[in-house]
Amino acid sequence: TRHGRTHQAFTRAGPLNLRNLKHARDPGPLDPTCDCPTCAGFSRGYLRHLFTTGEALAARLNILHNLHYYLQLMQRMRDAIDA
Repeated sequence: TRHGRTHQAFTRAGPLNLRNLKHARDPGPLDPTCDCPTCAGFSRGYLRHLFTTGEALAARLNILHNLHYYLQLMQRMRDAIDA
């Protein structure tokens, strides 16, 4: 959750820092392979806008995404161990 509050989102392609200007107009989700509510409804550009304007919603949405990412990661690990 700390990383979510400090503008960092975790994806299968590696971590994203939403402070970077390259995300300002990006219409894509944080992680195209993610099915969390944040990725389904909000773009990288919009999340960056929320962070830069100081909206509390930005941290909440990013934390939700990061927790979902790690839950999915652990599930994939458990499935790989079982296989």
